[in-house]
Amino acid sequence: MRKLTILLLIIPLISFGQSWTYEEGGNVFDGQFKTSSVKGKGANYPYTSPSLVINIFEGEQLNFYISGGGYFQEKTGIGVLWVFDNEPDKIYSTYDWSISPNGEILFFREFNNPDGSGKLKPIDVIDKLTLGSKVTVRIKDDFSSNDIVFSLNGSSKAINFVIPKEKRQQMIVEAKDERIKKEKEEKIELIDEIDDDEIYNFVNVESRPIFPGCENLSTEEERANCFTLEIQRFVLRNFEFPEKAIQMGIQGKVWVQFVVDKSGSINGV
Repeated sequence: MRKLTILLLIIPLISFGQSWTYEEGGNVFDGQFKTSSVKGKGANYPYTSPSLVINIFEGEQLNFYISGGGYFQEKTGIGVLWVFDNEPDKIYSTYDWSISPNGEILFFREFNNPDGSGKLKPIDVIDKLTLGSKVTVRIKDDFSSNDIVFSLNGSSKAINFVIPKEKRQQMIVEAKDERIKKEKEEKIELIDEIDDDEIYNFVNVESRPIFPGCENLSTEEERANCFTLEIQRFVLRNFEFPEKAIQMGIQGKVWVQFVVDKSGSINGV
């Protein structure tokens, strides 16, 4: 009975004792490569032993993929969800992928960012593999789904072998810069789509025009008040009251309407 008890305790440890492996090699046709991978535990038979793989060939782009997690086909609603145990409230997802010719490998190209706008690159998610203890991945399509658990035991050493930490951090910075640049370009495109003939009321716009000299004030309200005061001063300096009206003692209010265009120019006075 004692021996049986020991065996029962050891079997689960062997079953869940996944660990990352890494190697390098190459040939005269494909060049040199470095790769790291780990076997996972899938819930959908016969895809119960898929592999999560990171590799890079000399002079080629980084490959990040899952092999053996299912049989994949185009136009079947494929989606992949990721949850890291150290970020249990965040779900990373990707719907940007490519499929190997045999339908057994799913390559990942971009990921949705749960912390905001913009897309994450594979290097962003790969770096997260070094921070947790396990990651759970759900691969689904219109026909089935497979929940896979990958251990992250030994992931840091294996991933550093393929992409040294310094290089990885550099790639992350480059990906972030590219993301920011793309977001700015998308905002510019959105502005360009606005009809130039459309006019908005001054009091209703979110970002009001700023009169020169008012830009250093700290709040939107202060800048708006400054704008009103400086406009009044400008009108007083440049408005010529008719001499005949002065002689006749005529008084009244002057209403001025104008448009500030996207370049900051005044027109439509």
